[in-house]
Amino acid sequence: MRHSFVTRALVLSPLMALAACGGDGAGVQSASSNPAPAYTKFNDLSGAQTMAASGLLYNTRTINGVFTLTVEAADPAIATANYNATTGSVSLTGPQGRASSFTSADIISQTSSATAYQKGVGTIANAPTIPAERLTVSTPNVGGVDLSYTRIGSWGIWNASYNNYQTSTGIFGVNTLASDMPRTGSANYTTTVVGSAYQNSGSFPTFRIDSATSTANFTANFGTNSVSTALNLSAFPQTGVSNGAATYSTVATPLLSMTGSGTISSSGSTFSGVMTSTTANSNLAGQFAGGFFGPQAAEMGYFFGASGTLPSGYPGFVLGTVTGRKP
Repeated sequence: MRHSFVTRALVLSPLMALAACGGDGAGVQSASSNPAPAYTKFNDLSGAQTMAASGLLYNTRTINGVFTLTVEAADPAIATANYNATTGSVSLTGPQGRASSFTSADIISQTSSATAYQKGVGTIANAPTIPAERLTVSTPNVGGVDLSYTRIGSWGIWNASYNNYQTSTGIFGVNTLASDMPRTGSANYTTTVVGSAYQNSGSFPTFRIDSATSTANFTANFGTNSVSTALNLSAFPQTGVSNGAATYSTVATPLLSMTGSGTISSSGSTFSGVMTSTTANSNLAGQFAGGFFGPQAAEMGYFFGASGTLPSGYPGFVLGTVTGRKP
């Protein structure tokens, strides 16, 4: 029986970028004089695949009574995974000695939204039911179309030292081969942004970013190996808790604007950069990292995390993913 990471859109939640691609004839003319490489869409993969992450390693935890986000690393090699599309198993290795192995028996849910793996429980005495290891993988949807080559994943391990999860979130999939990366011209991508925010104030201080009214501009200048991005985020404020889960307003309001710039690898298809807020009364700074996927960088994605002062004047942070495709 063939297994696959299943479909569509939202997870804040590691991982990986394919180191090898097979053929479905979807390649377009390469920038070189060599024949254009062929790419296999993610859902059509079979057998063992080696994947390398592009994203952030971060922690969210309480320090002196303040809930904080700390970005430990923004790295095009934030994790490496060996994924078997036939058996559904995946093993992960990452920075700071982290490692996990999941099999299809560890899948706790598999729907049209995401596939979630879970193993064990945490070792904190006051949180005995916290899963010790968790992996969630989803397929981004941009403008009503599922991306063919790009996936979003979040890998979390309970860390007693932090009293919380240490999490890698990033972009992976059938990456654009270095030999097929455009090195001239530029491209503006059609995008979708998902995410959340937290401020250290109020009874219900979390916010869920509204993908329908938020925008994310992303431009790649392949000639200068640079990227630029601008986020205008609207969000649904949390209104309460029901059966242990947060509930949110049905009306989204403007939350925050940010801009960022970064560098494309000159020898690969990953990129990373820094971000700052531009909204009045805010002072957030952070990082983003991601990559390009499919023939001639047809798709892209990055994960971002930033902390500081929100426009409300309270400390907090925002994190999320931006995924896109060429029009």
